[in-house]
Amino acid sequence: MVVEQKAESPQERQVTDALASRRIYQPPEKGIHPAIPTAVVVTVVVVLIVVVYSMANSFSMDPNEPPAGCFCDGVVVTSNTTAEVDFGGFSYAPRPVDLKIVLASSSDSGTYTFGSNSDGTVLSLESGIDMGTIAYRDFSDDMEVDPGDMLMISGLSPSNYYSVKMLWKDGSTMDIENFETPA
Repeated sequence: MVVEQKAESPQERQVTDALASRRIYQPPEKGIHPAIPTAVVVTVVVVLIVVVYSMANSFSMDPNEPPAGCFCDGVVVTSNTTAEVDFGGFSYAPRPVDLKIVLASSSDSGTYTFGSNSDGTVLSLESGIDMGTIAYRDFSDDMEVDPGDMLMISGLSPSNYYSVKMLWKDGSTMDIENFETPA
């Protein structure tokens, strides 16, 4: 069996080549590259993992560990025998009963504890010298120490230097503020 080849004219050859080249050339597909949605999904998953991890860590504070916290604006001396101390922010809101307050003058000091978490609680002298009366104000009435809650100190001696120290229940110092009562 003999196969005959048909001779092509130069014009037929040109048409055949053009058709072949059209078949080889394929226009780009419409839409986005398939790697882009994959990259977006991976990025979203990573961001969600980071957010969930951060939230889980913020909710798992150990109530036995002292929070970072301070008195807000120092001590405001309201008369020659009274003063107020505002609490500032905390890394988490502690319960008042987890704190101790030390009120000290140049030679004496007394350590006071909260009998309850309630607003209006008068602190009790735990040890040392009774330096005055300390009452706790819980303005949000949530039984936690929040920014703006305060200690109201009365019965101070005029013309005297004092310090008020906030301690965690284990005795570690959280903040100290110094003040002077006028004559």
